[in-house]
Amino acid sequence: MVGCGGPEPGLTGRRPAIATLRAARPHQVWQIDAAEQVGLRSGQRVSWLRVVDECSGAVLRTVVFPQGNWLKVPPTAVQEHLRKAFVCWGLPEIVRVDNGGPWGSAGDLPPDLALWLLGLGIEVHWNDPHTPQQNGVVERSQGTGKRWAEPGQCDSVAELQQRLQEMDTIQREVYPSIQGQSRSAAYAGLRHSGRPYSRRWERRHWEQQRALDHLAGYVLKRRVDKNGDVSLYHRPHYVGCMHQRKEVYVLVDPQRVEWLLVDRQGR
Repeated sequence: MVGCGGPEPGLTGRRPAIATLRAARPHQVWQIDAAEQVGLRSGQRVSWLRVVDECSGAVLRTVVFPQGNWLKVPPTAVQEHLRKAFVCWGLPEIVRVDNGGPWGSAGDLPPDLALWLLGLGIEVHWNDPHTPQQNGVVERSQGTGKRWAEPGQCDSVAELQQRLQEMDTIQREVYPSIQGQSRSAAYAGLRHSGRPYSRRWERRHWEQQRALDHLAGYVLKRRVDKNGDVSLYHRPHYVGCMHQRKEVYVLVDPQRVEWLLVDRQGR
């Protein structure tokens, strides 16, 4: 245990979201969202991941998954498709997401996918719960995608994927949405963020310290179980049987790379 003065109960929970205004330039903010239980003509239910540039409203990528329930899509599959978006468009400065999986945890510690983004130097903005309007650009785009691609007329994931790619290209490069211009024509900066990405770059530049510094902003409550353990990232951490059934506060020391488990008295 580390004596550091007990945390105030009011401080527990997810750190405050980054205060950001609407993006002023392309690739400053990407809004990311998923649609699920989308029905195909074949009767299959699918989900898709949609990435939209907040400033221009341009759809950057839509990927269809065969799972109808979004939470059944492996986070590693989502990660791989985000990597492909980064290769094409460069790294954004910020991503806006909701509090659901695989990038949110509803007030608990951020999941692996979010820590990966932070390590890349991308800030993660979690919208307030039950406020889809904070991700309004991508939310509206989801409806447009369903109307234009007509998933109910598709017999397979591949057919829907092809339709969405065609419709996204039209939405971004052809449709006269801004004073008679397409989004690509109206926003020259949309071509690339200027922050290039590759897997080789990631191996050299991903920084654990960025993720640790973010985790240092959290104070969470845990109850010690009957074995004297608390669970963090699905792994037990031993506190001591003498503390079983007690509530403790969990913090991170980003310099020593250690969990700090503190009781109400700061012990």
